[in-house]
Amino acid sequence: MLTLVVSHALVAYRLTRFILLDSLLEQTRAKLKMWLASRGTLVGTKLFDLFDCPYCVSVWAAGVATIFYHPGLGWRESLVVWLAAAGGAMVAWRAVE
Repeated sequence: MLTLVVSHALVAYRLTRFILLDSLLEQTRAKLKMWLASRGTLVGTKLFDLFDCPYCVSVWAAGVATIFYHPGLGWRESLVVWLAAAGGAMVAWRAVE
């Protein structure tokens, strides 16, 4: 279980970094942020904040990693792996960045 959580945390960290910082998505990310900022709605503001926060993105990235890599886990195990991997990704983000 520890290996599973650590591997998911590293996947979530890398996925978060890809979404927020890598140059491959730079133009798309900028357009999305401009579009969200121009919305002026509560939902647009919250989504803009989401795409600006590595800790927020890492929670959802850990969820995606858990769902795609181990779809056969029960809901309790999935929840534990998801939250532990999200915490691990946040620790990795804090340590590396």
